[in-house]
Amino acid sequence: MTVTGLFTLGFSNNGPQPRLDENQEYSDNFTKILGNHNMMFGAHVERFAVHNPFYAAMNGSYGFNGSGSYTSGDPLLDFLVGIPSSYGQGSGADIDARAWEIYGYAQHNWKVSSSVTFNYGIGYDIQTPNSNLQYGDEGIICFAPGAQSKIFPTAQEGLLYPGDPGCNNQDGATAKYDHLAPRIGFDWSPSSQIGWLTGPAGEHKLAIRAGFGLYFNRDSEEEQLQNLEDPPFGISSLGAKDVGGSPSFANPFTDIAGRAGKSEANRFPYTFPTAGQTIDFSPFPPYELSGIDPTYDVPYVYNFNVNIERQLPGNQVLTVGYVGSLGRRLARGYEADKETLAGHADVVNTCNTMTAAAGGGETDCLNFAQTLSLNAPQDFRDTSGNFLSVGHVYTDGTSNYNSLQVSLNKQANHGLYYIVSYTYAHALDNGSSFESSGFGNGNDIAGTNWVPGFNQLSYGNSEYDARHTFRAGYGYLVPLFPAWKQHYLVNQAIGGWHLTGITTLQSGNPVSIGESGFNRSLWCNGAEPYSFYECPDTPMTSTFNISHTNPRGANNLWFDPTIFSPEPLGTFGDVKRNFFSGPGFNYTDMTLYKNFPLGKADSPRYIELRLEAFNVFNHANFAPPDGNLSDGLPSQGGTFGQITSVVVPVQDGGNGDPQPGRAVQLAGKFYF
Repeated sequence: MTVTGLFTLGFSNNGPQPRLDENQEYSDNFTKILGNHNMMFGAHVERFAVHNPFYAAMNGSYGFNGSGSYTSGDPLLDFLVGIPSSYGQGSGADIDARAWEIYGYAQHNWKVSSSVTFNYGIGYDIQTPNSNLQYGDEGIICFAPGAQSKIFPTAQEGLLYPGDPGCNNQDGATAKYDHLAPRIGFDWSPSSQIGWLTGPAGEHKLAIRAGFGLYFNRDSEEEQLQNLEDPPFGISSLGAKDVGGSPSFANPFTDIAGRAGKSEANRFPYTFPTAGQTIDFSPFPPYELSGIDPTYDVPYVYNFNVNIERQLPGNQVLTVGYVGSLGRRLARGYEADKETLAGHADVVNTCNTMTAAAGGGETDCLNFAQTLSLNAPQDFRDTSGNFLSVGHVYTDGTSNYNSLQVSLNKQANHGLYYIVSYTYAHALDNGSSFESSGFGNGNDIAGTNWVPGFNQLSYGNSEYDARHTFRAGYGYLVPLFPAWKQHYLVNQAIGGWHLTGITTLQSGNPVSIGESGFNRSLWCNGAEPYSFYECPDTPMTSTFNISHTNPRGANNLWFDPTIFSPEPLGTFGDVKRNFFSGPGFNYTDMTLYKNFPLGKADSPRYIELRLEAFNVFNHANFAPPDGNLSDGLPSQGGTFGQITSVVVPVQDGGNGDPQPGRAVQLAGKFYF
């Protein structure tokens, strides 16, 4: 239970999740060398399994927030006298998924001469979609408008279950057997002198390498978690609120005032049904579901690169290369029960009439769109009014990445070593991941616009796109005057100190602009809560030439928020996804350390002392600005366009880079 603004009692609302992931691998490889030919063959079989009980809110969850029909207005007082504002309980759910990958390959490496090596090969990949075994293999729904289930005959039309025609425990998806993966490459390092570029004859100071390959790679199991509570295998309740009552503390299914018809029977603990059982499906609609599209296939990528490598004086190697990739069949989540053209036209016409009657107001129009989505007339959706939203996971995403990569690597020489690299890259896609495509990126902005004529608005810079990246890793043995080396104590105390560091300079990742709340395009199912996956919102802009402002200035703005405006009612705006960048990164971590041997100089026992500094120059690395237009203009008290914090890394418990401010620590370790 939660008392707003004060405290929370009890276990996590999501409950324990004793997830068990299991991978079983079987592989073998065979190599045959015939002269200058190296032939390799191999096979790999892997079984993926995940068992994830999800005990969310199984014991019930009370909320005291000072609202409701009988509240005192004070959350603490409501808690003390037992007047909850809300109650929620669920039956829990389960995921028990299995999948297989069978992979075989043949590879031929041919050393044509001392200067040329040529290799080519092919792989064959079979990957099965995840099979859902929970609830007796019936724990997933196939969406089929107009079809009637024979597994659960009392289910509403459109709900099919494994065992029904066209439905299996992979949601209708099937394994594909045409996944051939060729690859080819070469390495040329001329032994004869061809001008200054190759260096002296026989020293092979120049190497040119190139390669191309096609690779299949299964996507995340996260998509299977979206069907955790497919009916009739999961129920939830708000207690007496389900029938218009106010839950009491002693019995949340009883109205606190004892009003007639405002209480309901406790449905917990819930017994999961079995196939063929007669079930009352009437409590389950309206449905918000997600499934896997029957056309689902395995994502793959074309990787290719060309690299030129040259050895330089001073133990240095310079590498200049082009690296690229093309991703295909990437997973994206969006609406499958799409609004029809006729349905959208009806909504727009009715809204225009309401808007005109209200003297230009839009509230009535948006409320009408929500009501229409709840009633869902036949011409508004592809299905009956039992469905609010049916999301599907499709593998129709694409991406492309192109980059120039330059690095200079110096091996240790005179106490100095370093590797310096610079990358100029551009990554684009129409959905950077399943999560960003389906659930947005924090501004309620989805990456997938499925509406015909507006698909191009989804294509833009990848969420991880960083146009310029400079990194340097370096180390230096602090020198000691020759005379000091003759004194044992001085040499031990001052000599042997190493200074190492990492510096990163990177341009910012893209900023996504969107708006939350009601979907003004009227292409989604009313308000966003009635769409399983995020509705695509696309505001308007007066310019695509975004000028970055100094975030240390007035209102801490990163861009001028007044150039954006809400999307026109009934359609989308012109803002493409991720079309400009946010703040970049600039940080340096450094370490000064020395080993003190205990005994002889080469003793395996020694003490290491380290002085470590993170973000040593205390540079502020700003977090992305607020890109949600609905948060309002700063001049009106909103935060749209503002930078409100610096980057605080969350990985590894907050120990990642860059740190929000300089952090220094002294460490010692005993090795033995």
